[in-house]
Amino acid sequence: MPQNDKALKSRLEFNEESLKYLTELLEITTKMLSAFNLDKLLKQILDTSIDFLKADTGSVMLVDENAQDLKIKVARGLNEQVVENVSIKIGEKVAGWVAKEGKPLLLIGDLKNDPRFSHLDGKKEIKSAISVPLKVENRVIGVLNLNNVYSEFPFSESDLKVLSLLANQAAISIWNVKLYEDARKANKELLETQQQLIAREKMVALGQLSTGIAHEVNNPLTVIIGNVQYLMENMSKNSYGWTELKEIKEAAELCSRIIERLFNYCRPANYNQEPVDVSDIAKKVTELVDNQFIKQNVKINLDLAPSLPKVVINPDELKEIFLNIMLNAKSAMSAGGTLTIATKDMKSDGAIDIIFSDTGCGIPKEIIDKIFDPFFTTKRPVSTGLGLSICQRIVSNYKGSIKVESEPGKGTTFIIRFPAIAVK
Repeated sequence: MPQNDKALKSRLEFNEESLKYLTELLEITTKMLSAFNLDKLLKQILDTSIDFLKADTGSVMLVDENAQDLKIKVARGLNEQVVENVSIKIGEKVAGWVAKEGKPLLLIGDLKNDPRFSHLDGKKEIKSAISVPLKVENRVIGVLNLNNVYSEFPFSESDLKVLSLLANQAAISIWNVKLYEDARKANKELLETQQQLIAREKMVALGQLSTGIAHEVNNPLTVIIGNVQYLMENMSKNSYGWTELKEIKEAAELCSRIIERLFNYCRPANYNQEPVDVSDIAKKVTELVDNQFIKQNVKINLDLAPSLPKVVINPDELKEIFLNIMLNAKSAMSAGGTLTIATKDMKSDGAIDIIFSDTGCGIPKEIIDKIFDPFFTTKRPVSTGLGLSICQRIVSNYKGSIKVESEPGKGTTFIIRFPAIAVK
């Protein structure tokens, strides 16, 4: 074959290989840029890097701005304990040096005695390693690490360049996803703030309304109930009109209860607070209502976490929350069922969760957004519609949160979260 033909063939093969390589890089970059979930994106970055460079193990570490260190967010081929516990200060070991200097690093040779790998399980087997910074506008946000353990061929300068290219795109994708998640969180907080402002305005309006109601309605109601009671006591149950009088009395008493609950709803929060054991309250309230539930063939299961941190709250208000939600659950299980009350220590959030799950009729989708509104109820005339609204007010007063999940025909779950305060 003529020399020119050989050169042409060699050039074509090189171009074909380069095109294949660039196509793969483009596909990888496109996938990364279209991600919107940080955990999935980090796993995708690591898997792609390991597969592309035929590495054996690896990890993606992100900078914790507050602690000024690197933490492993996703790993492959590393011991789980290493992944959970390793924290590297900026400037220390290999990843810390890369994060501080903002430069990639290629290590080849026997690394078993290299102190920079002392945190890794199986470090004696590492034959070569690459660490590259994840940078956005000269700001290091993390480090991508790959290790060669089994392969006879160590990483090369070419591999370092390839991984640096991938890292550049990966860093942009990570930054974009973080911005997206921050924006979504800020939007959620804004909506919650707006809802709180609306709720406060409702409270002011209800407070003004309750003052007028007390003066204009309560006194006439007392007269009506007293006179009806007098008439009923002076006639037999079989007398003409006794049933109608009973209905008048019950309706007037309902109005009186609504006014009383309205006062309770609008009154200032009770700030007589103390450290309270939530599990203890759960047991006490369950003992209080258990007989009612048994009569309706409803079983109460308690799944209480041991050694829960205490919550600073007024114990009577916490009992009121338990009673309101438990009695609502009982009403939703007229044919019997199970109510499970669980407590969880959410250590990572510095909070505890109280979870009420019933197997009742569930809440229709068209009304689930209204259940915390004052006076909203589907159980008139026996309910005033203030129970859940009062629960929400109490939870909000203690900087907690309450949310509901429901599926018609299967049941409802209320999740209440309170900040846990360590008591010294």
